[in-house]
Amino acid sequence: MKARTLPWWIGVELIVSCILGALGLPGAWFLVSDGVFFAALFAVGVFAVRGRPDRTPATVQSRISTYPSVP
Repeated sequence: MKARTLPWWIGVELIVSCILGALGLPGAWFLVSDGVFFAALFAVGVFAVRGRPDRTPATVQSRISTYPSVP
């Protein structure tokens, strides 16, 4: 979270799940905090599997074009 590699809403989901768990909701409502937490974990897993887009080829190409050509 601190590295800002995940969307902000995942952090909000984790905080909300902690608050809902601390409220001690009655009956079956206590499972809402677990559902929110597992949804956040699922989203973290999806972002981890998808990964970040690879920007290496464009960076390498731009650096190659900046060097002077050798005759």
